[in-house]
Amino acid sequence: MQHSLVIIALGLACALFSGPVLAEASADTETAVARPSGLTRVVLVASPGMEQLVVRFIAELGSLRLEVVRAPDTEAVPSMAELERLAQGHAARVAVRVAKAGRAVDLWLVNPESHELIYRRVVAEGDPAVLVLRSLEILRGALVDLRAFAETPSPPSRPAVRPALPVPVPEPAAPAPPFWLGLSGALVAAHAGRTLGGGASIALHRRLGSRFALHAEALAPINAWSVEGEGGTAKVRLGAATVAGIVTPWGEQTLTPGLGLGLGMVVLHTRGQAQAGFRGTSELNAAFFPHARLELGLGLSVWLRLRAALSAGFASPRPVLLFGQNRAESWLNPLLISSLGAEIALR
Repeated sequence: MQHSLVIIALGLACALFSGPVLAEASADTETAVARPSGLTRVVLVASPGMEQLVVRFIAELGSLRLEVVRAPDTEAVPSMAELERLAQGHAARVAVRVAKAGRAVDLWLVNPESHELIYRRVVAEGDPAVLVLRSLEILRGALVDLRAFAETPSPPSRPAVRPALPVPVPEPAAPAPPFWLGLSGALVAAHAGRTLGGGASIALHRRLGSRFALHAEALAPINAWSVEGEGGTAKVRLGAATVAGIVTPWGEQTLTPGLGLGLGMVVLHTRGQAQAGFRGTSELNAAFFPHARLELGLGLSVWLRLRAALSAGFASPRPVLLFGQNRAESWLNPLLISSLGAEIALR
C-alpha cells in the first residue's frame, strides 16, 4: 500500500510540471515512446521485487500523458555518474531511482545536464496519506531544484500598433500664370544729348515652360530730348516696338532674373530748332533695333509682380542729323531703354 501511494505521488508531481506526452509501458522490456520536441522524458530504475508497483507506476504516469522510460532493475544503488549515463543514454532530463527501505521509500533524482543529485527518504510512520503528501511535496521541490523541465519560451509580444496619423499632404503649388500684362514707365538714353527721353510702355509677357519666356513691348514717347550741334538744336522723340526671347535660369520664383535677346523697330521724330542764319526741318525716320535685354521680376502675389528691365542695342541703319555742314552719325548709338512697371496675371 505504501508503494502504491508513492507511485501516485510521483505521478501527481510530474503532472504539475510537464506538458502532454504519449507514453507506453511494458513490464518486461525497456520502453521508450516518441515524444514531441521540447517535452520531458523520465527514466525510471527500481529495486528488484517492485515489479507490480512499477507497472502501476508506469500506467499511472501514462494516464497523465507523461513519457516514462523503464530501465532494468538493479539491487545495488547506482552512483550519480551511473544515473547520469542512464539518463543520457535514454535522452532523458531526469533519472529517478526508487528503492524500498523498510516502511520508507528512498528517492534519488539526478539531472545529467546540471550534474545535481537529490536524495530523499520518505517516512510516514505507517500513515499512507501522509506518505503520499510528503512524497508529492519532496518530489515537487526536487524537480524544481533540478530544473528538470525546460522552460517554454513565451511567444514574443507583438508591439502595439498605433494607427498611423494622417500626414498632411501639402497642396501642390499653383503653376505660374502663362500670361502677364504690364504697364511701365521708360527712360531713353542716347549716345548724344543733355537730357533723357521719357515714355510709357505696355507689354505682354508669355511664359514658355519653366525657364523660357517671350516678351513683347510697345513704347510711346512722352517727351523729347535735345541734341545740340552747329547752328541749332534737334528735339528727338523715340517710339519702339520690340520682341525678345527670355531665359530664366532658376525658373519662376519670388525673385526671378532673366536674360534675353530681341529685335525691334524704333521710330525717331526729329524737329530742328535753328539759330539765326540757319533753317530747321523735321523728319521721321525708322530703324531696326537689335538688342539685349536684362530683367528682374519681383513677385508680390500670385497675380501681381513688379518688373525692371534694361535693353541695350543699336539702331540700324544709323539715323543722321545735319547741323549746317556737319553730319552727326553716331549721336544715337548705343541706345539704352530702361523701364520699371507692374504686371498682372491673365488667367
